[in-house]
Amino acid sequence: MTSSVFLPSQNIWTRLRYLKRSKIYKAIRPYTLACKVDEGFPTNNLLFEEGPLEHLTDIRGLDPGQVTLEKNGFTMIQHKFEQSTANEEAIKEPGGYLDAIQQLARDVLTAEGVQVEQVKVINWVFRTAKKDEMFANADMTGQDFRAFAPDTYVHNDCNYYGGDKRIRALLGAETDTILASKRVRLIKHVTNFVSFV
Repeated sequence: MTSSVFLPSQNIWTRLRYLKRSKIYKAIRPYTLACKVDEGFPTNNLLFEEGPLEHLTDIRGLDPGQVTLEKNGFTMIQHKFEQSTANEEAIKEPGGYLDAIQQLARDVLTAEGVQVEQVKVINWVFRTAKKDEMFANADMTGQDFRAFAPDTYVHNDCNYYGGDKRIRALLGAETDTILASKRVRLIKHVTNFVSFV
């Protein structure tokens, strides 16, 4: 059985991992390969460094509604999905996990007073901290449903230009018309799961 778990609020001082500025990135952009590669070939060229000591404020103790998409650009909600994430078919099937994600986004935005016309899932990645379920240099045939490990460094999933490209790929020829008259949001959904035996 899988369930969402919220831990008690706790502010901390810590150092976060950041991608290190390196001259190599002027010649070769930072990359991570999620495919089978020849032995000895690096699956990434990422170099990291610890940042300065930072105070992280834990928002889990805030009352519901204090953090909203409209005001803060993100929100936290407690929600339990009933849909299976056991395999790719279960995630994609009608009424499955991806449909539940779309409905959750619609419900959260509507509760904040946003009029929602359409919700689409652009892409998705299954992540787990369980070693036996993790992606391990598999051949990307689509037959091997493996998860990626959670990221352990500070990163930006989508910058301004990447967001524009994603929106244009999703909306196609209607992009300029839609953007001129409507508001479009790219929302990342993160679920923390803990397994109980």
